[in-house]
Amino acid sequence: MERGKIILVLGGTRSGKSSFAERLASKGQRIGYLATALLGTGK
Repeated sequence: MERGKIILVLGGTRSGKSSFAERLASKGQRIGYLATALLGTGK
């Protein structure tokens, strides 16, 4: 049985984390994608 790989992507705001994860997904790899953000105040 082949073991999977876990990649944890960390970085600051607008650092390219989502773009990196989307590139992995476009290569046909099976992924789970979780994006989080703080709720802004609109200021």
